[in-house]
Amino acid sequence: MASTTDFITTPPSADENYCERTPEREAHFRHASEKLDTTNLHPLTWATMQVCDLQSFRAYAATMQSWGQVESTPNGKLPFIEEMARDAIGLWLQKRPNYGRGYTPDSNTTRVPSKRSASGTVRPSQSPLSIAQPLIPGPASRTKSGSPRGGEEHSPTRNVSMADQAKERDRHTCVASHTGWVDACHIYPSCAFDGQKDQRVERLWKYLRMMWGKEKAKAWRDCVFRDQRRPDRGCETLKNLISFTSSLARAHSHCDFALRPVMKTEDGKELVLEFHWLPVSNMTPESRVNLLERPETTRGRYVGGKGKHPFADHRDPLHRRPIISGHQITMKTEDPKRLPLPGFGLLEMQWHLQRIAAMSGAVDWDDRDFEREFDDGSDWW
Repeated sequence: MASTTDFITTPPSADENYCERTPEREAHFRHASEKLDTTNLHPLTWATMQVCDLQSFRAYAATMQSWGQVESTPNGKLPFIEEMARDAIGLWLQKRPNYGRGYTPDSNTTRVPSKRSASGTVRPSQSPLSIAQPLIPGPASRTKSGSPRGGEEHSPTRNVSMADQAKERDRHTCVASHTGWVDACHIYPSCAFDGQKDQRVERLWKYLRMMWGKEKAKAWRDCVFRDQRRPDRGCETLKNLISFTSSLARAHSHCDFALRPVMKTEDGKELVLEFHWLPVSNMTPESRVNLLERPETTRGRYVGGKGKHPFADHRDPLHRRPIISGHQITMKTEDPKRLPLPGFGLLEMQWHLQRIAAMSGAVDWDDRDFEREFDDGSDWW
């Protein structure tokens, strides 16, 4: 049976799943705060430390020298973890910063500005849970690389049926609200499929390896980067698709909620998730927050973000229940080979990154907040 604790030594308690710090993590944080000169962190670094593998935190907090990769140094240089977190979360949110002097974007890169609401709040242009948009395939039955069209290992732009298969698997119903009119949405963003054209993709995976360990990050990556002939190219797969209404897909793009994977049966026919509404902080890129400051709990929440409208579970039309944090979702498939359920690892990765983006307030930052000036020859992007 699959588990969220396959690659860590100490399983997180149920409390930590509500963003309520466990006594063990609290003890390690207090010990670090007492022995290190300062523990005032950038919001993204602080949020990362709240949810990362505790072994990774202990390694960075072991000495002042290793902690220098986490906390700002006197020379004003950005700490390494902050750089990596900005890059990783910026890509996850599909932010599009203006590139500095040392980077020339690929000629096919399309710049899409962030959209600002009437209230002035910046929202991402696209969702990490973006809608799958298959294109019409050509007449050939195979791709240029020899892979059969419609299979998992082929160019994501050549599959016309994957989104329809995801909806079929999910019975053309939103997995959370159990209403119709759904879109098949990506869990891992399709904009991060090609690591050869965008160095941010490899930086995202480097960040995941640093904060959750090489073994776990590899298991996550293998869910999408499946083609041995093109290891740097992500593949469209049903394991990366899930059905939501447009409203819930938009709420996910705003980091108003995250899905926590709980259990997947060994035969792959059933997957249990928890729905958690996320409070979005008001922190800015200029904020600094002490390591010991606790994140806001998700327990008992029935709205996400900064007070959006609640959603209900419509399984019983006569007794619609509001979706409250901890609400369980059970997904099933009768044919796990043809119509596999979403990947447990991808959902686990999504659970962590969504919380970091919400805790830090990064989801509301402008594209410009992810900009960095660098010298010619730098590999920042």
